[in-house]
Amino acid sequence: MLVCGVAIAADITGRWEGVFTFEIGDTIVPMHVTIKMEQNKDGAIMGKYEAFDDVYGLDIGTIRGELSGGILTFELLGSNRCVGRYRGEGYLSQDETQIEYSLVGWDICNDDFISGLGRLFFVE
Repeated sequence: MLVCGVAIAADITGRWEGVFTFEIGDTIVPMHVTIKMEQNKDGAIMGKYEAFDDVYGLDIGTIRGELSGGILTFELLGSNRCVGRYRGEGYLSQDETQIEYSLVGWDICNDDFISGLGRLFFVE
């Protein structure tokens, strides 16, 4: 965003909701995701997430990362049913209302490698 000729960095603080889709074998699994995050002035983000699907059920945890130049790099750490660690990269839309992202990592409880694509929409 430009204000009086000065570039203002995007602020993605707030609640975001969307769907993350991944495969387990031949099954495509959609997962509903809600992320509440805060962004510092330096672009660092932190917050909490909830994700639910019909295979694994509810997963909750934390998100940490950084937004720089419209690119979000982040790590999710699951904390309720088992410790899963996932890394992702996303791209903020020009109107700052959507984030398209990819994610990879291990679900340690089920010994499954997870990778997929998602889209988040700014809610509030």
